[in-house]
Amino acid sequence: MNSGVNLKKMRLISYVWGSILVLIFGALTAFGFYFKHSTKVYKEFESDIASKTKEYIMEHSMLYQEDVDYSFDELIEFGVLENKKVNEKDCDGYVTVIYNNESYDYKTYIQCGMYKTKGYKK
Repeated sequence: MNSGVNLKKMRLISYVWGSILVLIFGALTAFGFYFKHSTKVYKEFESDIASKTKEYIMEHSMLYQEDVDYSFDELIEFGVLENKKVNEKDCDGYVTVIYNNESYDYKTYIQCGMYKTKGYKK
């Protein structure tokens, strides 16, 4: 008879721990989706700036055989950017044009409030 009580306790403990694990997994998944959604606008901003900078540089033959950084202030002067705001937050940043033996890569780095591109240096 005593073994029946232990089995019931074990089953109850298993259900409790299983429920806790499902709740933790659900909470972490929800947080991941929220974080991805909240950073989406910044990722789009980065991509848009890189694209516009590339277009401007190609039009004005500003390609060099070295890496070059263009600040947001310079990009505003060039007319590439209208302002430095995303979601009503003032942002700072730059675009690095990376020379790779006859080709160029464009990487945008921004800092807007709590969001900062990995590798941002300023």
